[in-house]
Amino acid sequence: MHDILEGVMQYVVKEVLKALTIEKGLFSLDELNRRMSTFDFGYYNDSNRPANIQAQRLASNDNSLKQHGNIYIYIFFF
Repeated sequence: MHDILEGVMQYVVKEVLKALTIEKGLFSLDELNRRMSTFDFGYYNDSNRPANIQAQRLASNDNSLKQHGNIYIYIFFF
């Protein structure tokens, strides 16, 4: 599971978000960050709330969003 959360899932989530926001323009990064900040994750997962995604991080060439530990929240959010 560690390999998935720290490797493959980081890459897949970043590429999907890049495609949906930058390439296809289905929604903006600001809208995603706003919805993530107002979403009710529940009592037990509120401390696992992911940080806002910066446009520079999404457009960078590395394969990570730097959301280690709580990247699984994005999978369940979508």
